[in-house]
Amino acid sequence: GVSSLFKRGTSFFSTDHQRAQLLSLFSTKARAQKIFINRIRDTVIKFLLLKISSYPIPPIRGEMSGWKYSIYDIDLKEENLRIDPDDVAIVLTDDKTELRIRADPVHIKPTLKWNCTQLGFPYW
Repeated sequence: GVSSLFKRGTSFFSTDHQRAQLLSLFSTKARAQKIFINRIRDTVIKFLLLKISSYPIPPIRGEMSGWKYSIYDIDLKEENLRIDPDDVAIVLTDDKTELRIRADPVHIKPTLKWNCTQLGFPYW
């Protein structure tokens, strides 16, 4: 695996001090990458929550199975939206030209108003 490959790679360094420096370099780089990815993730979450909450949503109206319905005043307040950090995937493409970010699922608890009317007999 990766650890055995890494151990074989460290054999090129003649002293324990050089090996320790190499391990430190990889450890620091991994830590820095993790911090960088976490910052991207946190920024993306804030951006998505802000954007989703700002979208105006038009009323939804229709008829189905003898009923007329309407859903309106749909409000996606930012405090009613949630994206778990663990649900955000950040991937650098193989050719390293794109950073792809996916947040799935986005938890939404909208405030809204609704009504429905039965269109014919028998009335329930």
